[in-house]
Amino acid sequence: MTKSEILTTLLQIRQSLYLREDCLIERKDELDKGLMLKVEHLILRLQIDLRIKAM
Repeated sequence: MTKSEILTTLLQIRQSLYLREDCLIERKDELDKGLMLKVEHLILRLQIDLRIKAM
């Protein structure tokens, strides 16, 4: 799997987490919040790495 493919997968995971988050009415699950932060962090790192390689 290339970094671009991993980034695409992470973006899909992030989107599905946002959709799940919208469905949680009473309270947000702490696990989902932690997972979202980790996914966001990985996305940023991959985007930076891919931009550096594109230069």
